[in-house]
Amino acid sequence: MGYIQIDRNISNNWIWQKTPFSYGQAWIDLLLLANYKENKRIKNNEIVISNRGEVNLSILYLSNKWGWDRKKTTRFLELLEKDNMVELNKSKNGTTIKIINYNIYQQNQEDTKQKVGQQKDNKRDNNSSYINKENKEINIKENISKDIQKKYFESLKVNSLFNDFLEQRTKLKAVNSERAISALINKLNNYDENTQIKMIENSIVNSWKGLFEIKENKRKDNVLDTLRKIYNE
Repeated sequence: MGYIQIDRNISNNWIWQKTPFSYGQAWIDLLLLANYKENKRIKNNEIVISNRGEVNLSILYLSNKWGWDRKKTTRFLELLEKDNMVELNKSKNGTTIKIINYNIYQQNQEDTKQKVGQQKDNKRDNNSSYINKENKEINIKENISKDIQKKYFESLKVNSLFNDFLEQRTKLKAVNSERAISALINKLNNYDENTQIKMIENSIVNSWKGLFEIKENKRKDNVLDTLRKIYNE
């Protein structure tokens, strides 16, 4: 099973301060009250060292906090000790409650940062692997697509563009029958290679289903027609 991190500030919330506490709430409260790092304090003119995972509070304090009498608090702590959840150490400085396996309940901040960083690195590596795999699949598909392209023109450039144009026609729901393809090829064969490329590219860019003569060529033809008429007259 997993775990959750609980902010110590929850103990300042009204929902946590309502008493009496349940056993479960008292146990969580002990985890919140435990030292998360070594702590030193002075008691009876002596330096008392509290280790990580230890609670150094009196039975009276805990009883008042949990809304219990001292007997119930003592019985509860003894139950926890019997279940190997805490270790009770009594001395002249009071009772020390040591949370057994405290690190399981509360990881060090450095450990948490390291774990989070590792998770981010793993996620980044997984994303990179997925992207690389996806790119490889795209490249394979592109290579396969190029290999299976039909040959309509001797020029590789024109042939590749024409195949792309036919694919676009399919997406535009135009029927690429043998008759339609033949008509398109015959139209392109009336022009040189550069003009063929321009015509196909123009249709692809504009998402046209057909191929249309470049306007520059039209203007040239019109000029030639005019000159022929003048010469014949």
